[in-house]
Amino acid sequence: HQSAGAGAPVRAPDGGGPPFIFEAAVMGFLAMTLALVANYGLYHWSHLFLKENLSFTRISEQLVFLRPQILLLMLILGPAIGALSAFLTIRKINNGWAAAEGRAE
Repeated sequence: HQSAGAGAPVRAPDGGGPPFIFEAAVMGFLAMTLALVANYGLYHWSHLFLKENLSFTRISEQLVFLRPQILLLMLILGPAIGALSAFLTIRKINNGWAAAEGRAE
């Protein structure tokens, strides 16, 4: 029986990829998508409010939502930050104690 030592990659029981890192990337993507949808909703509401109530200021003409490049960057950074945070957490937690415990038996 071979135990994983400190720094060994965390793998799913079926031999698949690192489940916690993938899960964190998916959660980062979902969180970023939800944040962008909420942000767009607030943008749309404020744009309509300014257009209807303060049209004489022409502020609504100057308001624009995020550029497509920024949206794409945010949708990439969300999963990347989630995966990186999971990787750093797993690396810190995986200190070899569990592997040493398995060898003692």
